[in-house]
Amino acid sequence: MGFEIVAADPFDEIERGFLEETDYLKEGKNLDLFGAGLSAFAYLTIPRVKWELTTERVLTMSFVEGLTMAAFLKSKPSQAIRDLIGSHLVELYYFQLHKLKAVHADHHPGNYLFRPDGRLGLVDFGCVKRIAFDATDLINCVVARSWREGEKATRHVLRLVFGEGVPYSRARKMMPMLEEMAEILHPEGEQSEVNFGNAQMLQALGRAMGATLRDKLCNPEFAFISRADLGLYSLLHQLRARVNCKEIWRRVRIS
Repeated sequence: MGFEIVAADPFDEIERGFLEETDYLKEGKNLDLFGAGLSAFAYLTIPRVKWELTTERVLTMSFVEGLTMAAFLKSKPSQAIRDLIGSHLVELYYFQLHKLKAVHADHHPGNYLFRPDGRLGLVDFGCVKRIAFDATDLINCVVARSWREGEKATRHVLRLVFGEGVPYSRARKMMPMLEEMAEILHPEGEQSEVNFGNAQMLQALGRAMGATLRDKLCNPEFAFISRADLGLYSLLHQLRARVNCKEIWRRVRIS
């Protein structure tokens, strides 16, 4: 399944996203969307918009309690709590891709508030990306390494990632990158837990994603998805969280 490229260059998509971040009425609507869409997660708090006090230049929201990332880490949370929060972050992200078809694309530490019991607050919804590609299909392909099934399957995966505009021969050169990312996030064998505290792992992910943008191989749809991915992995790295991404994806997919 392919999809149509909607912008000439990934940087056009980035510019569009930055302009949307200054629109407070749009951000208020994003808050309503995610507040309703993620309401099933009892460990998550998203502020409510005070529409009667909100304008194009002022966004008024309810108060959300919690610690900044720096303050939370300074409190020396246990490994179990850090792993729990890491699992929450991955679960929320997969759910957004799979169910909401929209993602909070700015995983800056300042946009999260942390509680000692593992609960989270999520704020600042100026950067939201609605997705048109089949994220569920793509993640399933990555987990299953479906490109190993032959050229037809490989072409399918590469179209999902790079779109129809990148020739197969050129996109095919990125297969080692896909293999590396798959092994990092969804390792094969008995060891399914990902140690996001490993700095080399974070660097490898950054190099792989950076290469697709630098060489303009990435479909513009992925420009802000890549931003969201790297932001999420950076958060997990700061938490030194250990997360079973494969099991969380299985749970989200069948929910």
